[in-house]
Amino acid sequence: MKRGLVAALCLGLGCRSRPPAAPAQPVAARPGPAVTAPARDPLALAPQGFRAGWSAAAEGVRWRGTTVALAPAAPSIVSPDPRSLAWLTVRLDLGRVRFSVHRPAADRLEALGAEAGLRAAFNAGFFEPDRSPSGILSAGATIFGAPTPRGGTGVMVIDRGRARLVNIARDAGVAEAPAGVELAVQCTPRLIEADGSRGITRDDGRRASRLVLCLRDGGATLDVIAVWDPTAPLRGPGLYWLSGALLGPSPTGDPTGCEAALNLDGGPSTALFVRDVRGVGVLHPAEGPTPWVIGVSARAE
Repeated sequence: MKRGLVAALCLGLGCRSRPPAAPAQPVAARPGPAVTAPARDPLALAPQGFRAGWSAAAEGVRWRGTTVALAPAAPSIVSPDPRSLAWLTVRLDLGRVRFSVHRPAADRLEALGAEAGLRAAFNAGFFEPDRSPSGILSAGATIFGAPTPRGGTGVMVIDRGRARLVNIARDAGVAEAPAGVELAVQCTPRLIEADGSRGITRDDGRRASRLVLCLRDGGATLDVIAVWDPTAPLRGPGLYWLSGALLGPSPTGDPTGCEAALNLDGGPSTALFVRDVRGVGVLHPAEGPTPWVIGVSARAE
């Protein structure tokens, strides 16, 4: 991959600003065959079409989309300067859903749209040039990826209907993928720490669409949040701005913010899908490959 293209991708992926631990090619380069951006799903709901209130997708799964108007100082927050951000939240009651990990056809999340029982799906964090996971990725007894420094400093662990955010550096590392838990995924940065404090303390200047895992209700509720510029899906907020927005009242109407939050990639791999009870799909499609995807279905199904 030519150096100019690598630099362009790295600029959009704030979570890949750190140099790799090994002299291997940085994950941000993501070499491999070019992937043509898919045509927009005709069922995709444009941000201006977001309805007021929450919509049901399945038992324990609901979604809501809204737009966030940017303040006049927006050029220092998002560049180029959009007039608004689309904010799509898929809310999961962890006691009523189950998770699965998939390798979709052609490395496209959209290929899972017809998967029986799946009500939501999102990309599963960083991956390597050979498309293997960069860090921990496991579901139940099946381990797809082992912990590595390149995977990031945070691990979201979901087990017995509760989620928790593990700080790898502070908690003396994770020697192996957690065995037997419902889901574990490693990524970075930790936007809100497990103690509720802000995880990002400065603006690194990088802007991109973002995908975030946000804990609520003492870990009983998980929000999967996609944020992007509705006029240019690769663009979006900086991590510093986003961490602040997640701390306060949410754009979807919650009076309080996330109790902990982990960035789960950004830029070309940002992908989130939810299908509501009417069968209508709501989609932020990735512009690049998504070789690993986390699926969500109702436990009853």
